[in-house]
Amino acid sequence: APPAAPGLAPDPSLPAPDGRPFEAQEGTWMAPDISPDGRTILFDLLGDIYALDSAGGAARPLLAGDAFETQPVFSPDGKQIAFISDKSGAANLWVANADGSDARKLSADTDPAIYTSPSWTADGRFIHVSRTIHNILAFELYAYDPRGGSGIKVTQARPNGTERHDERINVMGAVASPDGNYLYFARKTGALWSDKNLPHWEIVRRELATGTDERIITSPGAAMRPALSHDGTRLVYASRSGAQTGLRSRNLETGEDRWLSFPIDPDSQMGGYYNDLLPRVAFLPGDREVLSAIDGRLVRI
Repeated sequence: APPAAPGLAPDPSLPAPDGRPFEAQEGTWMAPDISPDGRTILFDLLGDIYALDSAGGAARPLLAGDAFETQPVFSPDGKQIAFISDKSGAANLWVANADGSDARKLSADTDPAIYTSPSWTADGRFIHVSRTIHNILAFELYAYDPRGGSGIKVTQARPNGTERHDERINVMGAVASPDGNYLYFARKTGALWSDKNLPHWEIVRRELATGTDERIITSPGAAMRPALSHDGTRLVYASRSGAQTGLRSRNLETGEDRWLSFPIDPDSQMGGYYNDLLPRVAFLPGDREVLSAIDGRLVRI
């Protein structure tokens, strides 16, 4: 911990900086995920990653220390996790064993890059993550092999080499279909900051065999932060009604679309969406409930 300024005593209300336990009943913008067996929840808080029994109880630190580590997500077999960390001195995509051991860096940025929303493919062969650097001012989508190697760029922020900020393509929060045929992601035209009127975002489905993109959800309240059920038939996403944000559920087979939870926390589509537009939404095993962070707490809907 840094020394206190002269004449100032440490604030006893702040969490202890030396690894001692502290109590917290709420957390801001946590990104939860649940293990494939449904027994363990991961979430981030204050730059550390915690594990929690899905039935409740005390959280236990999984990855803690000086590094700022966020957005943990389980591999499909539950044996590994992907997460974002600045342990190397810059933000990068990392993987580790499910108990936090054997952490290793996949991407290789040394300059100020921003990574967000890691997500595994159903076969565990790739991890998708959105990445931006300052001179792009837009998030591009990459795929990384968890065994190592350089990343594969999936989307291009500057179509046809344009330098116009209002023509940049932003892509965030990609999720892969269980059959491996599609990618679903939120997309907007325009740079990281935009003065255009809402809505900014839509949900797009990419057919991987052809590279063809199809706009599947557009709405006056936008469509963002997609989550896909394990059977690939239902998509949960965020949208607005008036000034408030909620979660909607779309049946991809019938087209039925309804509110799932309203209102939830405000989205960040008018600000800096450096940790995506909303906290992660994850389907629980069986696809009858979803897990997210709302009003400072972890909730099942």
